[in-house]
Amino acid sequence: RQPARDFLQRRLNMKVRNHSIDLPEREPFKLEDYADQAIAERLLHQFLQDRVAPSSSLLNRRLRAEGVLPHGMPGDLLYQKQVDNTEQFYRAIQTKQILDWLPIRSFDWELNGFHLHGSLNELTPNGRIVFIMGKSHAWQWVDIWIKHIALNKMDNVPARKTFVYTPEKEFILNELSNPDEALHLLQQSLDTYWQGLCEPLPCFPKAGFALFDNKKKEEDLNNAIKAWEGSDFSSSEAEKPENALLYRGLNPITDDPRFRVLAQQFWMPLIKLLEESKH
Repeated sequence: RQPARDFLQRRLNMKVRNHSIDLPEREPFKLEDYADQAIAERLLHQFLQDRVAPSSSLLNRRLRAEGVLPHGMPGDLLYQKQVDNTEQFYRAIQTKQILDWLPIRSFDWELNGFHLHGSLNELTPNGRIVFIMGKSHAWQWVDIWIKHIALNKMDNVPARKTFVYTPEKEFILNELSNPDEALHLLQQSLDTYWQGLCEPLPCFPKAGFALFDNKKKEEDLNNAIKAWEGSDFSSSEAEKPENALLYRGLNPITDDPRFRVLAQQFWMPLIKLLEESKH
């Protein structure tokens, strides 16, 4: 998710911090960035586990203790809004009759000197299911795609598709052509990961994902540049502390040809398999 930060921390032993934020001078009355999505995902987990509405008071108190929710009536209103939105989403998912969970599947592979082991959950007879309680982001697709490749490498699963549900859209990652393609993509990702621990690589999830137009299935370098530089309405990858340190005075999107090569290797296979529809 953060190749540049991993390089600095693991190889140069540099602890990179996000930009310092001044302490607020007044009581906060809104949620921090992405906190609404995190709260909704915890609520959805309770819906999926208990099949009933979560205990509002218990989770509400826990979130306040963690400093996630503002105190008083503003916190109550924000929390109730997430409860209502999440319950609506859960009821819509129930109508699809897709919640037929299978046991967790484990894997343990040797890939050209790499030992890769782990497990996949959220499996059903039709494939793997992922819920994102908000707009999907590039860093989430990195995780989804790596696990989708692993799913297609496994031989003890009934289906090899991945279904991603958000409140606004549905996505389907179709099956890879064969297990050998999955093996090739896994090995390619591992090689890139290892190389990225030896030298800084221009691997930027947001800009790389933005490079490809999902509808036209083709490249758009201007979108990648916008993701790198940011705007009044979206954050900039260039301003992340690790990128600002490693790429001072440079625009790796246009100045480093490896950006497009690496983005094509990782994102193009995903884009080719991705289908998108609105609810």
